[in-house]
Amino acid sequence: MSIDSFYQCFKSRFKDIFSFASRPSCEKFAVKVSQSFEYCYFSYVYASDRPVEEELIEKIFDEVFNYIKDTLERYMLCDGSDIEFAKYLCIQTHEYPASKELCNYFNFRRKINMIKRKINLIKGLNLKFSLSATFLEKKPFVKQVMEVPIYSHKRSPKRFSDILSEILNNNVDSDFTKEIFNDNYFLYEHQALAFDKLKRPGPRVVVVATPNASGKTEIGILTAMSIVKEGGNKLILAIYPTKALARDQFDRWKNRLRKFCEKALKCNIKDEEKFYLISDKLDIILLDGDTIKKLRDKLKNITSGYEPLVVLSNSQFFLTILQNNSWRKYFGQRCLHFLLLDEIHFYRSRDLTLLIKILEPSIIGSYICKSAGNDEYKVLMLSATMGDPDRFKDQIINAWHFKDVAIITSELGDKVGVKNIYVIKVDDDRIAEGIIEEFVRELFDKAIDPEDIDKTLIFVPNRNIADRLQRRLQNIAYQRFKTLGIVERHLGDMALWERENIERKFKEGETRILITVKTLEIGIDIGDVMRVVHWGLPPSLNDIIQREGRTGRRPGEYESLIIIRTAYDENLTEKYLKLLNDISEKRSLQNILKYTHTPTINLNASVMRWLDYNIKHSTRTPPIKTLFDYLDKNRGHLRNEV
Repeated sequence: MSIDSFYQCFKSRFKDIFSFASRPSCEKFAVKVSQSFEYCYFSYVYASDRPVEEELIEKIFDEVFNYIKDTLERYMLCDGSDIEFAKYLCIQTHEYPASKELCNYFNFRRKINMIKRKINLIKGLNLKFSLSATFLEKKPFVKQVMEVPIYSHKRSPKRFSDILSEILNNNVDSDFTKEIFNDNYFLYEHQALAFDKLKRPGPRVVVVATPNASGKTEIGILTAMSIVKEGGNKLILAIYPTKALARDQFDRWKNRLRKFCEKALKCNIKDEEKFYLISDKLDIILLDGDTIKKLRDKLKNITSGYEPLVVLSNSQFFLTILQNNSWRKYFGQRCLHFLLLDEIHFYRSRDLTLLIKILEPSIIGSYICKSAGNDEYKVLMLSATMGDPDRFKDQIINAWHFKDVAIITSELGDKVGVKNIYVIKVDDDRIAEGIIEEFVRELFDKAIDPEDIDKTLIFVPNRNIADRLQRRLQNIAYQRFKTLGIVERHLGDMALWERENIERKFKEGETRILITVKTLEIGIDIGDVMRVVHWGLPPSLNDIIQREGRTGRRPGEYESLIIIRTAYDENLTEKYLKLLNDISEKRSLQNILKYTHTPTINLNASVMRWLDYNIKHSTRTPPIKTLFDYLDKNRGHLRNEV
């Protein structure tokens, strides 16, 4: 037999599945692959007169793998993910024996990719900027080079298995824990402390102010697991400042909770899609302006259920729900039991004040879900950059009159890496673009394979520059590797599917250079970005910290190129480097406080006084709808006041 005959047999069996207007589901495509592979493998390998060489069999698997990966991306099946596809493929092994071999091959390729990524982390950067020809040529423009250590956060003596044991009231071993969290490492001290406070009886607010990549999301997920274990028609609501961030976090929430539901609670998954999961003991949905259309048929079942409901949404859509008096439409009879507010430093004072006031327990409990009260209202607020946590605590106490408000920060642990920061001063944008282009060309020239290119995130001043730079760098990449997708750009006005596809390719390593203006500043977890390039700086120190937080999330070696033009850029850079120097010298994160702003809740605004009055005196009309009418009439005045 020949490899071509097998490959043609396999490909020919997919013509019918792509001949219709609608795309097949991920599961249906996996079944078709299993059937086709079984037929062709039996015809050309099992039925062969003589043993087939192992080298030829390896080529068969390799060709099939590449064909499937290309098909997944071309038709955006399984969200373009071969990992998602492999999950459904491996289910078919009991019915189609040859699929077991294909399933094993997919898992083998995944392990190889993981090993490559780990090796890249161990050996650090493939090309340091200081060792490049670009650095030597442009050295007159380099004003400062600074090496700063990267520290982990102080660890707790508790492992994830210990927390799961507390939640389930049963001893949980490491293997069981790894099935849910993929690992069983020791929690950071701030994670363990925050979870401990949230699990105690009674209403409380916990504010966790720790840097990027400090596991803040896991605190919310563990707390949600604890509430889900108790059962009942409770609502767990996670609100993010942007739709993109909520979508990015949803996969982590859904995957963790699905495994917890199946492994720990033995629940039955009734229906699952990208943006929802419905089971007999837990429902979890992503709620925004795009998904609501697709959820319309599911909402009736979800809202009428009595199992806990976990909802991830963005602040704008959540306020729309309240404005339209649609609480029961989306949440049924459930009252809010656990609230997570992420990236609270992201909000302007006006928006944060309104959100905090509307989420006050007396409004949520009495006026929205018609509850006499909620004695277990837990709130977790997260921030990577908060100037004065104690002042923010006082604001929460004044806004909500809660007695139990806890502020949790983190302490530094062991040194786990190093980052080199290069400050480059230019007088012309053409020089800035030239430095980036020349250095990226060197990265390509040095690489034998695209995976050898250090994963780099480039922030530029505007979308015109992003478009132009992406085209130029992609042309260089294509000349070197004869493939597209190595250089991409990520912009806010792109279609949702396009942004998500680019994010996935960057996370998985197919894209090595990603250019953006602002959209990847906050929250979205790429993981193994090795280098950040700043062409100009954002408006505030908080924004720089967020951008820089895209690197250094794992042990290893990293670098940042800060290309500045204006006096403002220079002043902001000095503040940032001073901050890093203070943290390094004093081994403390507390020095960050004097450099970053504190989220502000303005309770003196007339809208807050108006809302308080209506809460105390209104017995028939829920004040939320009336509040939005009031805001619409006084929008100009209130914009200046709050």
